[in-house]
Amino acid sequence: MGIDWDAVCCEALASHPFPGLPDGVSLPALPGAVNTFIERSADPEASARELGSIVESDSGLTVELLKFVNSASFAGRRTIGSVSQAISSLGIRQAKMFVISAGTKAAMLSTATRVINLNSFWNEVLQRALFSREVAQAGKIAGDIAFGGSLLQDFLLPVLTSVFPDEYYEFLKLAREEPTDLCEYERQVFGWDHATAAAHVSHDWHLPCELTCCVLHHHQIPTVVTNPQLGDSPCLPVAISALLAGQMQQEPNGEARIVQIAKSTGAFDLAAICETVDEQQEEMANGIRIEFPLTRRFEKFLSPEDSPEETAAQTA
Repeated sequence: MGIDWDAVCCEALASHPFPGLPDGVSLPALPGAVNTFIERSADPEASARELGSIVESDSGLTVELLKFVNSASFAGRRTIGSVSQAISSLGIRQAKMFVISAGTKAAMLSTATRVINLNSFWNEVLQRALFSREVAQAGKIAGDIAFGGSLLQDFLLPVLTSVFPDEYYEFLKLAREEPTDLCEYERQVFGWDHATAAAHVSHDWHLPCELTCCVLHHHQIPTVVTNPQLGDSPCLPVAISALLAGQMQQEPNGEARIVQIAKSTGAFDLAAICETVDEQQEEMANGIRIEFPLTRRFEKFLSPEDSPEETAAQTA
């Protein structure tokens, strides 16, 4: 029996209240075509042609979708020249995840903030999403949901750092001096954290409940692992991907914790996933240099012979 995401989401949001941002603060908005696509794709009678016409009303979304389906990720398939063909090829569920992802990127990059370098930030977000998808697929978990959940996990941080620059500069100062957990800091300063805020906004946007749950729990690995419904869901690879380092230094010693998870569980081959993610990200980075590829960052943790499978066998 599958997860009742609606029920899980409502219960989780009720236990993590968010009072809202101060009056006058403008939240990013999803492009109109994305909202329309989400609404129509919920109808089982909606055709690829109809959904394609919605995407085609937004030229940027059209370009992103066609570039994606003709990328190396779909190597070996024939060249796809129309949006309706792209949607048929992906399937409506995966197409919806892509459209949401592209819309989130547009909303995220439309925010002005002096705390975050947005181009680098987007590449960090993309890296986490690709990593999450690979970890999910290794565990036979829905990779498309994990990918979308990871793309969404930090989408509100540009807005929050724009509204509260002094508070986030103070966090970065503290994090340089000693390991500091971003969510704990936010809860002390604001009474809520960016994961809770982003989950409530995601719910208000009527995004799929499974994505909202991934966003809400992306810094809660112990909660996810011990929850009988979430432990084998996309929430877990999304939470693991949140351990990857980035500008905001959200999780102290996060990458060492990823290595520990890979070694102790044997659930995924970290070295192989790093190579795959680096290749995929290089293709999708739009010419922006990837300054910190995963293979280089994890080099200090993993030697070629120190694979998760061998470590698991040694400890069995």
